[in-house]
Amino acid sequence: MKILLFDSGEVDLYPLSMTRPIGDLRSGILSARERWETLTGIEVLYGVRPMLRARFGFSSFPDEPVLCINARLEPNKIVFQEILNLAPGEAISYGDDLIAWHCERLGSLEEVYGFNGKYARQLSEKMVWLKYPHELFNRCAQRIDFDFELLCLNRKSAALHDSNKLIGDPKKLFIEPGASVLGAVINTNGGPVYIGKDAEVMEGSLIRGPLSLGMGACLKMGAKIYGATSIGRFSKVGGEVSNSVIQDFSNKAHDGFLGNSVLGSWCNLGADTNTSNLKNNYSTVKLWNFREHRFEDSGLVFCGLIMGDHGKTSINTMFNTGTITGVHCNVFGEGFPPKYIPSFSWGGRDDSPAFDREKAAEVARRMYARRNMEFTEEDYAILSALFLQTRQGVE
Repeated sequence: MKILLFDSGEVDLYPLSMTRPIGDLRSGILSARERWETLTGIEVLYGVRPMLRARFGFSSFPDEPVLCINARLEPNKIVFQEILNLAPGEAISYGDDLIAWHCERLGSLEEVYGFNGKYARQLSEKMVWLKYPHELFNRCAQRIDFDFELLCLNRKSAALHDSNKLIGDPKKLFIEPGASVLGAVINTNGGPVYIGKDAEVMEGSLIRGPLSLGMGACLKMGAKIYGATSIGRFSKVGGEVSNSVIQDFSNKAHDGFLGNSVLGSWCNLGADTNTSNLKNNYSTVKLWNFREHRFEDSGLVFCGLIMGDHGKTSINTMFNTGTITGVHCNVFGEGFPPKYIPSFSWGGRDDSPAFDREKAAEVARRMYARRNMEFTEEDYAILSALFLQTRQGVE
């Protein structure tokens, strides 16, 4: 058997889902793909829109049963078990939305997206979806709790070096092999702290859980991290961070405040970049809606920055409450930029020119090379398609 994580409603998760499958977004300690693979030991495939298939898809449909699962599902033991108990041919819906389908033979992704819900039984448990990007930080604590139990059950943590100060339950701290943690203060009273394989916590770091620090990631000297926060693989973080999610390979390495925010992959925040996460009048925050092409009330009182993949800022950049940037944005200049910055913006202002497609690709290639990775033709094809969509006003 194989598991197929299929995307649905990905426009609502823009800009984060512009460049990658929903199941590839890190939330908590794990992404959805990693979570299902850890739970089941079964290979997970992605069902994505055509633009992403060359990069994230698969060459041919498996000649074996496929358990199709909606990638937007939030971690839930009861729901997950109900999915895993599906017999061949059975499916579960929630309202009009397909949750999961045990398909005996899958011939195309269109079979999944065209599935007739009348042949499915309704989910018995109340469903929680990942619908909007801000829910990544809003539900980060629950995801870290779920993943911590999943990953650390019946396992022994590496020892905490004597130079550190631990406050709270030692069972809520887990350090993977190869991690270096020296001279830090770690408080687990608010939630678990997970330090990934080969990660580094430099001296003077102050940590309050829940926190996930991914494999090979680094907390710089004197970092102040408030939970719930998830930091992706090989990311570098310094300064002050509160209740934020940072995807893989992104850097906020210097002083500055990041609060109630989400950064995509391959982002870099210049020194003293700051986000406002609370309006002066304490009213709710309006966010750009990519489906409706307008600002809408999010109902959130705390919301900072949501940045798509390959976003960059210059030193001393200031973001207003509830700012959203698309992909491949370079933000610089005096004062606050607009609260919505379209993809491929060079400057981030209303009158800013477009970031040239080939120059954007060259920057991406350099960033990948710094991590000994290759920016492939498939990556370039996604960049190019998004560039054309942005210029045509489709975003």
